Amino acid sequence: MRTATVLVFVAALGVANAYCPNGCSGHGTCQAASTASGIVKDSCKCFTHLDGGSSPVAAWTGADCSLRTCPRAGAWAATPASTNDHVSGVNHVECANRGSCDRKSGVCQCAAGYAGAACQRTVCPKIATDTVYVKPKNN
Repeated sequence: MRTATVLVFVAALGVANAYCPNGCSGHGTCQAASTASGIVKDSCKCFTHLDGGSSPVAAWTGADCSLRTCPRAGAWAATPASTNDHVSGVNHVECANRGSCDRKSGVCQCAAGYAGAACQRTVCPKIATDTVYVKPKNN
């Protein structure tokens, strides 16, 4: 009888626990059951943070939450939103679509001509400094 009780307990424990890849790397929670909102059992729900606004954005990504996300800003080129808001919502993207995200460090590597944590600024062109202005003499 005792062996049967232990087997039932172990079987119930196996059903109640979820298994997630790499234990979500310590950067997320393992979802134990599927839900109507689309969360799938045995999948990681990565931790979020506030990125300059009031809506949470993912701080980690990947199936096991092992990859860092980068700062977001309004995309330099994107499809217009129905609200005519071009810098938030779906157009608020990593590295402003003008750089690539280093997933190990979470730092944007901006394309030439762009700067800022999220590549949100343009860089002024360098001006020649060897030009000298000579004031004309009055005759």
